[in-house]
Amino acid sequence: MSDELDAILSDTEYESIHSADKQQSVIQSMLQNVVSMYSSAYGKINEIIHNTGWAGSAGFQYNQSELGTQEGAASQVSYRNYSNSSIITHGIS
Repeated sequence: MSDELDAILSDTEYESIHSADKQQSVIQSMLQNVVSMYSSAYGKINEIIHNTGWAGSAGFQYNQSELGTQEGAASQVSYRNYSNSSIITHGIS
């Protein structure tokens, strides 16, 4: 009976580890797809802006092209938080 319980425990442990690895793999794949979709969407937005003949500043162009990346989106959040606190500090609300 002890051998059977050891086998059951071993099988359960293996299935738990395998299941967690599979879940992590699926989540990683989903996140990569989301980043790719955002990148594609921002690329299309940039194409539309470019086709209008309107040209933003170099900083605008850089920000716009970087929004399709994780780092670029994160920097926009940081900049937005900085800008909002700057406005509040200067008495503009």
